[in-house]
Amino acid sequence: DQPIQNAIISRTIESAQSKIEGYNFDIRKHVLDYDDVMNKQREVVYKKRKEILASEDVKNEILGYIEEEIERNVSVHCVGEEYEWNIETIANELQNIFPFSVDDSKKLEQIRDDKSKNTVEKISLILEYAMAKAKEAYIQKETAIGAATFRQIERAIVLQTIDALWMNHLDEIDYLRQGIGLRGYGQRDPLIEYKREAFHMFSHLLENMRSTTVRTIFKISMVSAQPSAQIEAQPKNVEFHGAQENAPQFGEVKAEGATEAPAPQKPIVNKENIGRNEPCPCGKKKEDGTPAKYKNCCYPKFG
Repeated sequence: DQPIQNAIISRTIESAQSKIEGYNFDIRKHVLDYDDVMNKQREVVYKKRKEILASEDVKNEILGYIEEEIERNVSVHCVGEEYEWNIETIANELQNIFPFSVDDSKKLEQIRDDKSKNTVEKISLILEYAMAKAKEAYIQKETAIGAATFRQIERAIVLQTIDALWMNHLDEIDYLRQGIGLRGYGQRDPLIEYKREAFHMFSHLLENMRSTTVRTIFKISMVSAQPSAQIEAQPKNVEFHGAQENAPQFGEVKAEGATEAPAPQKPIVNKENIGRNEPCPCGKKKEDGTPAKYKNCCYPKFG
């Protein structure tokens, strides 16, 4: 093999090598700067997690999340002129979080159309009304489940939400970091771009933690176990003849209104008294109407 000796090709290769080496050098030079961004985010998340672990009661934290979620929803849709406020969308989004009826939506419209109030007062009244309905639903759920149990559930939900979303965030940041160096070809500083995008992603992470926690809290419900008296009342020592594969097992729920035809009973065969060439006791007949022989019918199953 002979080396390629061409000035144009050599300069092209050298230029490509220089760019790649420069790219790798920049990445190595800013390793600590990149790590510092994640360290600051990690400190914020871990601090919040430690506070939740150290606290037995996160009720105030949850109520704060609810208020922030309502404020975000209202601030997004109450912009511009008052007649442009999208009350229907606000009501729909609130309904996806906690019970919010048609009458509640009409109440928000009445607040919006009240000529005696200015814009700031109307927004404040909308926030107060929505928060009151949220607290009402929250207290109802707390009462139904029990305050002590509800505190434990809230705490577990917050911790699980933080852990799950933080792990997803780490994967997204790692993906961003792998390709951020290429921004240099667009005459943009990769480190500045990384910091900017990482900040937006972290802000979205915190919002997502709050939103997911609030929505999960309002969706939890307690499922009562079957009373022990009913368990003891279950029939015992019952022998079944016939197919039982599709029968519901203990604790299994069948859909309401669904009825099933009883499974056909299989014949109880006394094999010792039946000859192989005798008619099968199941009553099956051949095409010509004559009884089928036991050896050609049920014998392979019971013989």
